[in-house]
Amino acid sequence: MSAGIRRIEALTGEAAYKYAKSKIELLAEVVNALKVTNDKDILDKIIQEANQIKKPLKKELDSLKNKKMTQAMVSEEISSAVEDVNGVKVLAKSSSGK
Repeated sequence: MSAGIRRIEALTGEAAYKYAKSKIELLAEVVNALKVTNDKDILDKIIQEANQIKKPLKKELDSLKNKKMTQAMVSEEISSAVEDVNGVKVLAKSSSGK
């Protein structure tokens, strides 16, 4: 197509009717699947469902981040406790035996 020229496609007659009917049926299926009373509530329901899924995932992510930070701190603590004895790296830790 040349610059400045737009192409318009359209459905007419029975094809337009079938297309519109299929979209209305799809919308009805979505309304039923989401258990909402009308099509205007679909977006709110989707957002609500997404937030319910998001809450436990965020909690788990925060927990994993904290665990990773703790492991990094322990690793750093262990690494800093390693000593070089005659060219051999040694990690020694004493316990009280209680």
